[in-house]
Amino acid sequence: MEITSEIIQKNIEKAKKGDQIAFTFLLDFFWNEVYGFMLKRTENETDTEDIVIETFAKAFDKIATYNPEYGFNTWLIAIAKNVHIDMLRRKKSALFVEMTDEEEDILANYIELDSLMQVIYHAKETEPGS
Repeated sequence: MEITSEIIQKNIEKAKKGDQIAFTFLLDFFWNEVYGFMLKRTENETDTEDIVIETFAKAFDKIATYNPEYGFNTWLIAIAKNVHIDMLRRKKSALFVEMTDEEEDILANYIELDSLMQVIYHAKETEPGS
């Protein structure tokens, strides 16, 4: 059976009314397209899968806001791009935030040791007879 744009639109309308079978149809139909697009961007299968899952969850939560003047796949890709950006922001902030007390102590000791090494190095450079 050929899947036409009319069939897709009917399933979108059913999904807007809460029809779970229509949600499943849309997920099955558009999954590979969104997955393939995001895999090219992330080059990471795990991140891609997380993004696509979150994309469809957000899409189905907000399906009532979908404007049929635009392609459903275009709408999904826009959501996926935003989810990806959010993921990158979370990862970036996690680089600076998520640190245990032990890790902070190790870093502080390293910084102190590095500072001490620099003082010793500069002292040797300025030592008479060097």
